[in-house]
Amino acid sequence: MPEGDTIHKLAALLGGELEGETLTQARVEGQVLREMLDQPVADVFAHGKHLFVVAGGLAVRSHLGLTGDWHRYRAGAAWQRPNWQAAVWLATAQCDYACFRPMQVEVLRAGSARLRALLQRLGPDLIDVDEAPAEAAARARAQHAPAAPLCDVLLDQQVAAGIGNVYKNELLFGAGLHPLTPLGAVDDARLVALFAQATTWLRANLGPGLRQTRAATLADSAMPDADSAATLWVYGRAGEPCLRCGARVAYARHGRRPRGTYWCPACQPAP
Repeated sequence: MPEGDTIHKLAALLGGELEGETLTQARVEGQVLREMLDQPVADVFAHGKHLFVVAGGLAVRSHLGLTGDWHRYRAGAAWQRPNWQAAVWLATAQCDYACFRPMQVEVLRAGSARLRALLQRLGPDLIDVDEAPAEAAARARAQHAPAAPLCDVLLDQQVAAGIGNVYKNELLFGAGLHPLTPLGAVDDARLVALFAQATTWLRANLGPGLRQTRAATLADSAMPDADSAATLWVYGRAGEPCLRCGARVAYARHGRRPRGTYWCPACQPAP
């Protein structure tokens, strides 16, 4: 599932191949971006879950959501999907890069007030900004009522950019907080620590391999028969034993925009 770490890895991959290369094709939703054609790619960067490709004075922004993905093909190779289905199609002499089924795609002028406003509206990127945990905690207080459940606060990209549904569940388990715990019930130090843990995990998962929030050993669990291969504490484990206490992991759709939520009723008692 694309979260902040996934998009940063994608930006590093695309940037390594595209930056400095001349675009021979640049289309967004079927429209040719003539200002980008025959221009070198100046930058590829991520902010939270948003990916930006900059060339010819334009910036193409994509947000994958739950269903989007990027494909790369050698020039002349067959695509897995028809090219007319690509929401974004960029090409160099060597490769085609296509984004299919993104939640959002947009063309902005690089350095424009509109682009600056978008980046300012988003919360700090937890991967890039060392001061992000404290800023995110302050933004959470400013933008949400004390009664707002933490499952909503953590997913708000205007509070902190990069936390998705997987990390939401794992962070609340790690902190021993029920998903419906109100923001006002958590003191400032604990709230900053929650975002600091998100920063640690997001940065730790920038490398290859499966996303991981727990060590693949038995040392972090009181359960002698805990699944040593599990990389996540509770996400996707509904009905399975908690890796910490053995209680059954619960599941429900929580939040203002209901999302799948996993928690341990014993380790994360209801508020």
